Amino acid sequence: MDPKNGSLLKKLKTNSGPIATVAFSPDNAYIVAACYGCTIQSGIKTVRTHLKTLVGHSEAVKSAAFSPDGAHIVTASADHTIKVWDCLLMFKMLEMD
Repeated sequence: MDPKNGSLLKKLKTNSGPIATVAFSPDNAYIVAACYGCTIQSGIKTVRTHLKTLVGHSEAVKSAAFSPDGAHIVTASADHTIKVWDCLLMFKMLEMD
């Protein structure tokens, strides 16, 4: 939303079910959305471009956040796992049960 006039700036869609949460990267250029459809959607905020669907959780993804340096995304799921994803290569690096 534009803080000056309240107008919608961008609209991103997902085909992975309802969205639980969204997060902005530290540089404010990227968005990640945790979806109940067991996936994580990532995109470039400024050009409404979908980058990648991260798949790896077996149940709804409840939370997603960028690391302070923007190099990783951490996700938490109803499947009782936390996963760490590499933002540059977009693959899972670590899984904790």
